[in-house]
Amino acid sequence: MSLSSTTCLLVLLTAFSSSLVAAEEPAAETEAKTDVWVTSLAHGKDDARFAGTATGLLLNPADVVRWTGDDFASRTTVMTHPAAVWCVSVCDHGGYVASADYRGNLQTFDVAAGKATMHEGVFERWTQSMRFAPTGETIVAGNEAGKLFVFDSGKVTKTIDVDKNAITDIAFNAAANKIAVSDGGGRVHFYSWPELVDAGKVVIGDEPAWSVRFYTTSDTVLVGSGDRRLYRSEAKADAKPEVVMYGTDWITRLAISDAGTIAVGEIGGSVYVLPNDTPHTESVAPVGKASSGVWSLDWVTPSELVIGTRKDGIMTLRQSWAFTPTLTTTQTKADDE
Repeated sequence: MSLSSTTCLLVLLTAFSSSLVAAEEPAAETEAKTDVWVTSLAHGKDDARFAGTATGLLLNPADVVRWTGDDFASRTTVMTHPAAVWCVSVCDHGGYVASADYRGNLQTFDVAAGKATMHEGVFERWTQSMRFAPTGETIVAGNEAGKLFVFDSGKVTKTIDVDKNAITDIAFNAAANKIAVSDGGGRVHFYSWPELVDAGKVVIGDEPAWSVRFYTTSDTVLVGSGDRRLYRSEAKADAKPEVVMYGTDWITRLAISDAGTIAVGEIGGSVYVLPNDTPHTESVAPVGKASSGVWSLDWVTPSELVIGTRKDGIMTLRQSWAFTPTLTTTQTKADDE
């Protein structure tokens, strides 16, 4: 049974509280105020979870934090950057965490040794997307100038000028032999991996293509766009994308669980969950709405989705077998923008 055929429980966990409020009652406001902006999420082994953070000032120092389970309030700092952290990734074996920031710095964290290593300015500029390759410890990143980097064994080993537009997201296919790179000009570019031979591009539209993900079992990609639509396309040159879903705001983040369930997040805070067995949904209601924009999504299990928000820490969406939907939140005061 797909996640969308069940009801869901949405819980807001901030740095200060994880209390629940019944859906039919007014949400209680805590006295504490938070400025935790969660820009990126990743998870490792033994329920270890990681988040990149920021504040309203992108050139202020920011942290990569670690916690387990729902205990975000007890998170600890594992890396500190001189500017807003925008990307966090964990390698497949869970031994290393990498993070990149607004200034193009890369840091890596050896989980076993508890040691962080800074590689200053290796990605040159604001890096909006960065991730480990599916096997090994190679890192691929893209910056705001449209430049793609391969980082391995402590240094940049290859670069490609993808486009003049900012690189917004990077995804690997299940076979780990192809990557998709989305950009701010509404294009998705394809390359072989690890050779990085150009395999063409798909034009999604005129608005930014904010997020891209491969399906778990094919070379088809899903693309979230600034035109408020979710698209699907074959990962080949000049393929014609089709609309899968009409949203209500910029679709900023996508995540696909190991079971194939699709999560869609919008800048306005709405979160949608689509079953892997629905080829065309087009009109779909959100399963919940965060109190601020969605910047990151991470399926930590096939039935648990962690959501990073623009101003209010994290939220968690879980599968629930209740007969009636229950939406629970804990609100916090947020700094004025």
